[in-house]
Amino acid sequence: MKNSGFEFDINWNVYKNKDFSYSLGVVGATMSNKFVDFSNSEYVGQDFYDICGTEDPYPMHNLQRIEKGKRLGNFYLLKYAGITPDGQFIVYDKDGDMILANNATVNDYQVCGNGLPQFTGSMTHNFTYKNFDLTLFFRGAFGFDIFNIHDFYYGMQSFKGNVLKKAYGKNLPITGNAQVCDYFLERGDYLKLDMLTLGYTWNINNKFIERVRISGTAKNLFTLTCFSGVDPSNYNVNGLNPGGQGGRTYYPSTRQFIVSAHIDF
Repeated sequence: MKNSGFEFDINWNVYKNKDFSYSLGVVGATMSNKFVDFSNSEYVGQDFYDICGTEDPYPMHNLQRIEKGKRLGNFYLLKYAGITPDGQFIVYDKDGDMILANNATVNDYQVCGNGLPQFTGSMTHNFTYKNFDLTLFFRGAFGFDIFNIHDFYYGMQSFKGNVLKKAYGKNLPITGNAQVCDYFLERGDYLKLDMLTLGYTWNINNKFIERVRISGTAKNLFTLTCFSGVDPSNYNVNGLNPGGQGGRTYYPSTRQFIVSAHIDF
């Protein structure tokens, strides 16, 4: 495997006077890679492997393909072409003709997107005013796709069990089984306020206590994204199947609030 990219780390003391200061830190990285070969002088492998398999009730499908000479994270899916009047998926075949998804073969699958972010970064803002301090930490990932696995399962009327509201909203015309096509592929770009901390410090400087700092921290305050599924930062964008998840279980992101006291003796 061959990886290339650019990383930067910038720290800037933007402003400072007697009572107020502001500093900014920015970290970012680009990533490009290619799976060069599966073979060497001792081992001969295939030219590609299909990975990231789905589970019941729509099992035995793979969302991504690792292929010689190609980038990791490629979604290898059917190309969505529409819905029939009776609610069945229509896709494009290998020649660009429209066919029923149920009639598609493995030769009709194609690269429809990629789950490896082209850029990831974070930004930290630090403010102080007299005895107050405030820190804002943002992070995000951009230039990648996510297969909305929960829409694939729970967004369909054909699913046997609880379904999302969109099964009778956006996906109302679909009555057939879900298909592994790019209908469920969405842009995964996001920017989130990951952490906010506000504190106040009392400089006591007596015989027993030097200072006391009280602070409150809020985590995962909000996320800006066009992705319609769960928090896009829950999807793994590293490893061999970035942006892809075949199972419908996940650990949800939570919003946390923490209050703390720091005493210097």
